[in-house]
Amino acid sequence: MNTGGVVAYGARMPYIQPVEEFDLARQNNNNQVVPLLLSNKGRYVWSDYPFKFSVSGDEIFIRSDYEQITVQTAGSTLRDAYLDACRKYFSPSGQLPDTLFFTRPQYNTWIELMYDQNQKDVLKYAQGIVDNGFPAGILMIDDNWQKYYGNFEFKPDKFPDPKAMVDKLHSMGFKVMLWVCPFVSADSPEYRMLRSKGYLLESKNGKPAIIDCSPYGICVSRGRFCRMQRSIYVGRSLFDCSNCYKRKYPYRQTSKRKMERRYG
Repeated sequence: MNTGGVVAYGARMPYIQPVEEFDLARQNNNNQVVPLLLSNKGRYVWSDYPFKFSVSGDEIFIRSDYEQITVQTAGSTLRDAYLDACRKYFSPSGQLPDTLFFTRPQYNTWIELMYDQNQKDVLKYAQGIVDNGFPAGILMIDDNWQKYYGNFEFKPDKFPDPKAMVDKLHSMGFKVMLWVCPFVSADSPEYRMLRSKGYLLESKNGKPAIIDCSPYGICVSRGRFCRMQRSIYVGRSLFDCSNCYKRKYPYRQTSKRKMERRYG
């Protein structure tokens, strides 16, 4: 029996029913895919690159545009397979994240506000948490707080005083995280600057790819974000959507996994 690949297919695992070919590169199911398949016989498949897989009868078919996929064996159980893949390909760094992530709740404004992130409703959401007897914890302000992608300034019409907002959240006992991503809006000063320096991922014709994300561009953006963090005392960031990298324009050699470890 086999599992893995697509989180949204959890109810269909183990894969004993037919599955039409699923392309991990172009069907990312809201970032919930992983290039790992596990067997309860101790076998597994891992790749640093997205692959395609399908299930028919009692067979799984795997195709890759980047490399020859091999099946590895470690022990005789699903646990053996997972631990061996973990040890070889995504082993723990040995550094413990902030213990707050394990000891306090994590709240996210996306569920409440989606793209309508704004100072008034963020504070209202936080106040509602406290008023209803829930403990303060980490509060993540999700996508669309910024002017546009690649910019790390709060929208002034939506967040008239972001520092006052963060100060208020801190006084209520919350730690604040901001959503960030490796995208940059094309019609922006940041895009033009990154393009002039050659920091954007390019297609084979030498033009910026439709999905522009590169480790070097992220490095520049990260410096700007850190300056904003210091100015309003935001402690953390949620780096989302990094699996766009190598998804459609796989022309650089740095894998998604390496990029996440370096810049995430």
